[in-house]
Amino acid sequence: MSNANELRTNVSNLVQTSATSFYALEGSRVVQLGLDGSFTPFVGIPDAHLDLWDVNDGVGEDARLQRPSSMVQLPDGDLLIGEDSNALRRINLQTRKVSSWVGANVDRISVDGVGSNARFTGAMSSMSVNAKGHIFVLESYWGSRPDVEAYHQVVRKVGSDGAVTTLPGKLPEGVTQIAADGNDNIFYASGCAIMQLKADGSLVVFAGDIEEKGYADGSALQARFASPRGLSFDQAGNLWVIDAPAYEYERGGVALPSPRVLRLWYGQTLRRITPDGSVTTYAGTPGQVLERPFPDYSPAWQLWNSKVDSQGRVYLYSSSGRAAVYRIDGQGAEPSKLWRSESDVSTFDQMAVSPSGQIFVSSTQPDFVGGSSAIYAMEPGGDLRLVAGSEALGNLGVRLGTLPGRLNWVYGLTALDDRTLVLASEGAVLRVNL
Repeated sequence: MSNANELRTNVSNLVQTSATSFYALEGSRVVQLGLDGSFTPFVGIPDAHLDLWDVNDGVGEDARLQRPSSMVQLPDGDLLIGEDSNALRRINLQTRKVSSWVGANVDRISVDGVGSNARFTGAMSSMSVNAKGHIFVLESYWGSRPDVEAYHQVVRKVGSDGAVTTLPGKLPEGVTQIAADGNDNIFYASGCAIMQLKADGSLVVFAGDIEEKGYADGSALQARFASPRGLSFDQAGNLWVIDAPAYEYERGGVALPSPRVLRLWYGQTLRRITPDGSVTTYAGTPGQVLERPFPDYSPAWQLWNSKVDSQGRVYLYSSSGRAAVYRIDGQGAEPSKLWRSESDVSTFDQMAVSPSGQIFVSSTQPDFVGGSSAIYAMEPGGDLRLVAGSEALGNLGVRLGTLPGRLNWVYGLTALDDRTLVLASEGAVLRVNL
């Protein structure tokens, strides 16, 4: 190719279709190359003109591809492109027509179905796996069509056979975590209460009171919470809740240049709700109203997630802020620190704990710094061992198959056991067998 040095960007995945003609990927488009040095745009447009979310089928430059990462020629002559959105697209060489084949979601709608026939269109911000092994995905999305609400959240269920169904009922804006019981009911925190989205779509207060913060054990509706979070079920059907303190602040001024916590209301407890709806305090000091500065109480009660292992030990953990993992070894015990980040800015995006207590974390570097995404197992002492994905920049995008594979942003990381993870990435629910 006499003038290949004139190309402004790199090409990859050369596919030879004749003695003198090749096709290649150049960013988010396909180009045709000739041995005479010719360079002809074939499908898609240059990255510089591409809207990240503008993905659609079409002909020639009217088609939009989303970070194609591989390309082969099929026996019938069509090109087959694998995209980082877990999609396969076909390109007819005679017509330059791009057609979705497997996994693509060019219509930007949520569709129920089995396996790759299902579609997820929104942010998959939280996942929960119940005792039956069903996976529940909290999907939050912004409508882009007149017949879709501006913003809403739904829960999608993935059965053991891979069938995806949308549960009836919608969740209010602002829900960030969900937990599912063995009867497919969904639970989340709202205000000072625990809400239940029943399998029939009805929504009720399950425990506490949305508006009334406080502290009280007892029957679910008589119990009171300050700031419930970190909901999770154990194998016995108990619902565990981290009750963080509610704050009152003293605003900064000349003497106090920044806000200072003046009062902490209640919270700082781990609560357990039995299947019959009885609320008890498992750990922490109940009923406190503290008037002292922010750093004077345990950071364990600021964590966002809980998990009970097979030995009944309760883990409190979070990947946001100063990431940390604490463990409570029995009723009434103080949280003991297993690991805590040295930085106030976490390097982890997601964190999960398996039934045996194995900790997994994920870390993603965005496109503008090169792009990579990896999942690690945390060893005793805090050392990390790569188990999936890549640390090398330039490897952002899902690639299925033999580990370590490749990943994009990881959401809802969940450890079913020490060797099985489920997560959401690029509009798909993935299972990672370690």
